[in-house]
Amino acid sequence: MRLTQHLFSYGTLQDEDIQKYLLTRKLKGKRDILIGYCISQKKFKGKYPIIEVSKNRLDGVKGKVFKVSYVELYEIDTFAANIFNRMEITLKSGTKEWVYTENLG
Repeated sequence: MRLTQHLFSYGTLQDEDIQKYLLTRKLKGKRDILIGYCISQKKFKGKYPIIEVSKNRLDGVKGKVFKVSYVELYEIDTFAANIFNRMEITLKSGTKEWVYTENLG
């Protein structure tokens, strides 16, 4: 079992103030792209983007992959509860990572 997890962020978690608030540290990330998704017109708290499956399979969402601990991932899950669902996706680089998508349920 891995002690750390990788999380793809396309919005909220790229904000250093959010990182410090949730995790008490600044994250370093590696750029990647989530293919087959696009940025929705909806915004979380009127500011942060939400992604959705695109009608164009060639669309992509740029973001960063952050390494976080299980405890940090739980903290982020708690923050995102009722708004986002965490799911595993494959990025353009071929790696499988976690990402938060809109909670439609």
